[in-house]
Amino acid sequence: MQVAGDGAGGATAWTKKSPEQILRDLRIIADQVSIQSGTVRNATHIILSSQAYNAAAAAMFSGSGGVSALGAFMRDQDGLSSGKVQIIKSRRLGATGNVHAIVLDKVPDVIGAWVPMLAQAAPQRWDALAIKTPVESLIGGAVSADLRGAAIVEGVI
Repeated sequence: MQVAGDGAGGATAWTKKSPEQILRDLRIIADQVSIQSGTVRNATHIILSSQAYNAAAAAMFSGSGGVSALGAFMRDQDGLSSGKVQIIKSRRLGATGNVHAIVLDKVPDVIGAWVPMLAQAAPQRWDALAIKTPVESLIGGAVSADLRGAAIVEGVI
């Protein structure tokens, strides 16, 4: 998904948006999982790149006593279809490419991880005149079983 291009000069970047626009974008991002899954799933986490996190934290509401768009989102999540959403800052996200936010329902049937398993040898066994030693290994990685439970957000930086 991509956030609305209603910042200065039609920009999608949060550095060119008002705190109100960033707060609205965060609320839309949080509801994205519920929307694309037909309300079967709800977002539990938003992972923001350092740049996106810092932009949302730096956008201060005027006359609010120092409340940022990010702080306002964390404080008031009433009305979100997903309920309470946790925001995580990631130094690696956005390092290469245009993806600066990921929203997901962090449950095992949406996303999980395969832990790499180094080669393990089973007991040797005879096969005719040869001795065979079966070896098993596994490559690790992230596994997504239900793509409706996660969404990638582009254009916020």
